[in-house]
Amino acid sequence: MSRSKRACDLAPLPWEAPSEEEYKGLRRYRSFLMPPNISYYLGDFVWLAHEHSRPPIPESPPRKKSRASHAAKTAAEKEENDDEEGEEEENDETEKEKQRREADAMWKAGYWIGRIVEIRARDKTYVWMKIRWMCRTVKELRESDVKTGLPKGKVGGREIFMLGREFDAVQPVGTVESHAPVTLYDESNPMQEPFDNDTIFYRSEARTPSLEESAVIQAKVNPAKTTSKRARQSDISRSRHLFQYQPPTCYCTEPYLPITDRPEPMALCPNPGCLKWFHLGCLDWRGGDYRRPLTPFSISYIRSSGLQLLPLADYTFSSEVQSDVIRPLTPGKPFWEVVNGTPTPKETEKAREEGLAECQNEYAVRDDQESHKIRQEKEGVLSFTELQAWAGQVDERIPEVIQQAAIAPILRGEKAGVVGNARKVLEARQIICITINLSLYSPSANSVVNNNVKGESKRNGDGATKEETADATAEAAEADESHPNILQMVENWLLTHGDDMDESEARTVIWRCPSCSRFI
Repeated sequence: MSRSKRACDLAPLPWEAPSEEEYKGLRRYRSFLMPPNISYYLGDFVWLAHEHSRPPIPESPPRKKSRASHAAKTAAEKEENDDEEGEEEENDETEKEKQRREADAMWKAGYWIGRIVEIRARDKTYVWMKIRWMCRTVKELRESDVKTGLPKGKVGGREIFMLGREFDAVQPVGTVESHAPVTLYDESNPMQEPFDNDTIFYRSEARTPSLEESAVIQAKVNPAKTTSKRARQSDISRSRHLFQYQPPTCYCTEPYLPITDRPEPMALCPNPGCLKWFHLGCLDWRGGDYRRPLTPFSISYIRSSGLQLLPLADYTFSSEVQSDVIRPLTPGKPFWEVVNGTPTPKETEKAREEGLAECQNEYAVRDDQESHKIRQEKEGVLSFTELQAWAGQVDERIPEVIQQAAIAPILRGEKAGVVGNARKVLEARQIICITINLSLYSPSANSVVNNNVKGESKRNGDGATKEETADATAEAAEADESHPNILQMVENWLLTHGDDMDESEARTVIWRCPSCSRFI
């Protein structure tokens, strides 16, 4: 085939969209079928060809190593036949790698990304769809007359930006090349499943602001300028802005930029009623110093905080779970407000006061029952090395990497990843809390422990009581089927998060939350 003939075949076919009246007269459908027998549904993200897109050139899959001899080849084939399950797992991994290679090729070829929000057709030969466009760069947003408030440099890897419904356009289904793997980054759910920097994700929408939103924008841009409702209304019609589905929570009002030229990690306050992210610079020096000394008291509080967030791991959205195409998977409320209700300003202030008192007095009753020496050690400020040794005294069955992860701050950005390490840290805290409070999970353990303590105290003295109690508690708990299996939880944690300690997540400081005053 000649070069001119090939270029002619690759050129897009001319087409003319129906008028608005003609389009509304077509019948609605939920899906359409494209060769080779691929279905596309409402809410699907798709790659779209255009006049400037290049044919995708996927990277070649890794070649298999040549066999040295026929005997080696025969042995390898025999081994493959004997291990069918292992071969199936290998094929699954290869399929995932293939999908990633195809997505990388489409991204590099410059294909557009859109979301199918409506499908209409007269018959099988006349099918149209309405597309909600996704901008791939901040430059494309600005070319669409959208005010972003983002820096001019590189904003974020493969973060894309959804345009509002006023940008929707009717397209022929023939422009669809394939499905696009797009993930919603829901910042209201810190327990979302992590994804890497090559994942295509979105978390914002560019649209015309409402009257209330426009007033807030004008007050932020020019606080001294007073404008009438008519002026603000005219300004609304002219300009569009980029809105994140979850507004920034740091007191500096700056958004989270996960992948930039100069990324800045953020720390989460996991306490109930707060759940706000703060830039580390805002906690350390910008606007105030919220750092506090490391003490066993503060670490004990940290090690058990945030466990109420663990159920949120079941509320993760992905590109395979599409439910609402008009409001594009935008959480109307954060998950914790859906579950517990939206707090009133009085309830928020009450939570702040209770949080401050909780941090100061949580262990007051227990302190009164301890000796004066233990109380001094508990309230004293420890060095980082001393603190690591103290925090590690939990259970010899718990690896050190889990013990250190349990006291690490919940971060997002840089080495912690785009979504963050909330799953890793909170699952480690869950293991530690269950290990420390075994008797709370197993009613049968209490009687066993009490009987064991009495018997061993008589025979061996008080010195062996603590060790025998721990052994009896563990045995009784593991014998009780209703009790979580600690060893299984440890194994699952290590398989998921690995056994390497990340120095960037090591706890070196405690912060007071600027919002609720509790420990972060």
